[in-house]
Amino acid sequence: MIDQLQATLTAAHRSGDRQAAGEAYRMLGETYRTLNRAQAALDHFEQALMLFREIGDRGEEAATLRVIGMTYYDTGQYSVALDIFRQGLTLQREGGDRAGEAIALYNMAATYADLDQHAEALKYFLKALDIFTALRDRAGEGSVLAHIGEAFRALKRPKDAINYYRQALNIFHETDNPRHAAITLNNIGELDAADGRYEEAVEHYQAALAIHRDVDNPRSETITLLNFGRAYHALDQVPEAIEYFQKALTLARRIDNPWLESSALLEYGDMLLTLGQFAGAASALSEAVALKENFAYPDVEQARAKLSEARSKIHKK
Repeated sequence: MIDQLQATLTAAHRSGDRQAAGEAYRMLGETYRTLNRAQAALDHFEQALMLFREIGDRGEEAATLRVIGMTYYDTGQYSVALDIFRQGLTLQREGGDRAGEAIALYNMAATYADLDQHAEALKYFLKALDIFTALRDRAGEGSVLAHIGEAFRALKRPKDAINYYRQALNIFHETDNPRHAAITLNNIGELDAADGRYEEAVEHYQAALAIHRDVDNPRSETITLLNFGRAYHALDQVPEAIEYFQKALTLARRIDNPWLESSALLEYGDMLLTLGQFAGAASALSEAVALKENFAYPDVEQARAKLSEARSKIHKK
């Protein structure tokens, strides 16, 4: 693919076709981005941007700014990404590109969310929603509604979060988007559980789990299995809680996800600790601590405290 694009670029330069050269540079950049070669991607995007500015193609300039912003976003350079997205937003508004404007607003909102500036994120998501709704872009509308739910959740406004999640869920069903429907069902279940409505949470987890399995989304399936275990633990349904924590652990290991594996080990170990099975708890929690230390996960101190408690109980027996 890269060789073909390089040949296209060489031919464009030879013929003096700056439009074609700009497009080739951008396609090369997009290829390098998919290969996680961010600097190579940026180098080619910048060449494309320069050519599009030279020929005055504002639409291609805006499109190139978007992928430059996304590349900085991919690498965690959120402040730089925001600045690039703003430049693109200005061009799209000047050119009357409403769809492009909505995408730029969406990208800015998502970046603010990753910066934990959730009030700003909400403001830009709502602006994007207005445009997607006006354009009757149901897919875009559903995605933004789900993110608005996330923003309200981060702002500790669970009723508003559930309201927007439900609107998103309706659109995901309407537009045949089962993967995101399942994730949204899981999110609603988490809010149910946070409010003590564990039976309702279980119902939402059951609906989510069936879809996760149907669309083969093992990562999200593992998250929902963990949530099942937590809900059953809260309901004092111990056998069910252990069953789901074990299922989550097995699946996390199968997909080689150390974060989910360590979470399942922590939950399972804590469950065994509650049951007085201190040796088993210490074994699971020791594995959890090792993983969390190795990957510098933020809840490592919680796992260490649980492990210390399990070991102290063993010594007292």
